[in-house]
Order: sequence, then structure tokens, then C-alpha cells
Amino acid sequence: MRKIFLLVILLCWGIVGFTQDGVNFEHLSFKEALDKARTENKLVFVDCYTSWCGPCRNMTEHIFPQKKVGDYFNSKFICVKYDMEKGEGPELGKRFGVRAYPTFLVLRADGTLIHKLVGGRDADGIIRGVEEAFDASKASGAMEASYQAGERSKEFLLKYLKTLIRFYDPLETVVARELMEQLSDEEKVNEDYWFLFTNHKLSPAGSDIEKYLLKNYKYFCKSIGKEEVAKEVEKRYIERLMRVLNNEETIT
Repeated sequence: MRKIFLLVILLCWGIVGFTQDGVNFEHLSFKEALDKARTENKLVFVDCYTSWCGPCRNMTEHIFPQKKVGDYFNSKFICVKYDMEKGEGPELGKRFGVRAYPTFLVLRADGTLIHKLVGGRDADGIIRGVEEAFDASKASGAMEASYQAGERSKEFLLKYLKTLIRFYDPLETVVARELMEQLSDEEKVNEDYWFLFTNHKLSPAGSDIEKYLLKNYKYFCKSIGKEEVAKEVEKRYIERLMRVLNNEETIT
């Protein structure tokens, strides 16, 4: 009986030891996490998840328990995780614009956002993604601050727009229009900016961006390729036809 008891103890120690190799997610309220980060001079890493999210479960079960991930995160962050549909989750989701799962936040101890990541990834990918928080040219929080301060250069708007698209941020439509205003006619039909015309959130029906595409069809065909442009335009006309048939739009 004693041998069985000792075996159970050893197994438990082994399980605890394994989980400690990975990321140490602490059971703290958001305020407690910020307070602890301030005391220990660390940043806060937040895993924003839901119970029904498959990629969230994969991160929890297979990625965060890995030793190299734990070694990286535990030395730099106070790590916490919140169900976005329970407790503090909904309010935090609203505060930090969490619209997809999983979303990962890197915060200062005062609660301000440094960087945000969306979507599951492998061990190296999550480390690389979080490393962007320490690069002002890539950190989403730094880009947001620059935008709010009035930065509107073409290069900055392009980078910021691609970040907003990843976050499903409604501001993407505003920034897309601002970027279009910065571009010359030659740049607008360049392949580097073709995504503006194929993303229907950025160029919805009737928008100035869509109108530019239709008006300059032949120039897009030359730079992008006739087949690809024709496919995009055809898709838009089919969508409009369906709206008309469903009495959602009238032909003018």
C-alpha cells in the first residue's frame, strides 16, 4: 500500500513538473495581474479565448505547455487568460477590440496596449509574434498611437491597414480610404495595392474604391492580369444582381 502511495506521489510530481515547464498562467483578476506586473517590472500577456474555440484549445493543450514557450513567456510576462464570454472577459474584449479567437494581448503594467496577435500558431510562431511587441515598427499599440497622433504617410498607412485587417478592426475602412488618397493613379493599379480592390470590406458596393476599379478596368487588366480582374468584377456584378433579386437594392 505504501509503495502504491509513493508511486501516486511521484506521478503527481511528474505532472506538476511538466505543467511548470510551460507557460505559467496565473489565476488573477485583471487588476491583480497589472499590479503584479508593476511589482515585478514585467509586462502582461493575456490569452483571450472561448470555450468553443478549437485553435484556443490547441494553444492550451499543445503549444503553451512546451518548455521553450514557458521559458520565453515566464521570464518576461505575468501571464493570464480570460474566457471572453464570462467574468471580466466581455468587458476586456470590448476594451481591447477582441473580435476573433484566440487573441493575445501584450500590455504594459498600466493596462495600455503594446501589441495584439490574432489566431493560433505553433511554438516558434507565438514567440515570434510576441517579439514584435518589442519592435516599435511592428507593435500594433505603437502604430495605433502614431495614427492617433496624426501619422499619415503612405508607408505607415499601408502597414497599419494590414495590421487592422488581421484584427478585423472596423477602422480598416477609414484607413483604406486614407491610403487611397495618398496613392497616385499608377500606384493604385499596382499589384502591391490590389488587395484594396479584392477585399470587399475595404471596397464595398458603391464605394469610391469599387468605382475606381470599374472605371479603370482596362488599366488593372494590364497590370494585374485580365483573367484575375475579370473574375473580381464579375463577382461584384453577380453579388449586385443577387441583392437586386432579393429586393435589397434597386437598379439605377
